Amino acid sequence: MISLRRTLTWPKRRWRAGGFGIHSPFAFTLVTEVLAGKISHSRLDPVRAAAGNRIRQMALLYRCVRHFNPATVAVYPSDDKTIIDTVRLACPEVEIAGDNCPTPPDMTIVGSPEAAPAHDNGSLVHIIAHIEKEPAKSLWKRLNDGCTRGMDFSDRRTGIICRFSHLPRQSFRIVFK
Repeated sequence: MISLRRTLTWPKRRWRAGGFGIHSPFAFTLVTEVLAGKISHSRLDPVRAAAGNRIRQMALLYRCVRHFNPATVAVYPSDDKTIIDTVRLACPEVEIAGDNCPTPPDMTIVGSPEAAPAHDNGSLVHIIAHIEKEPAKSLWKRLNDGCTRGMDFSDRRTGIICRFSHLPRQSFRIVFK
């Protein structure tokens, strides 16, 4: 059964997904060009082949990695071949870092709620899947509470935190496509 709160907030999230009411140029670009899914289907064909039944999650991941173009990415769980293949399709020269990386990675990807790390690795961009389930839910809350600058974007399942110092602290609840 769908809750009343969810029913009432869905139109606002859907409206924001088109970029309406977003004044930050960074947030507007991220929402309209990355989260709205404006990448040609021919570019996503290799992702479809690698993703299997996780196509929606991997297509979003592909668009995010292409947009941010990170030099290093930390992947949790570290043996998730689907996530690693998708990251390599989006950015072939990226370095996949482990937990013992000497410097903070540019991006952290948490693919399953059970694989959420217990610590913050200092990454500027976090993409966390299944933020409605523990322990990913507590990681999402901990990162949001500790963030004084930057923006976070979330739907009911996935959250993206961009902790750039030039951005004001804002939260966007939208519908990812």
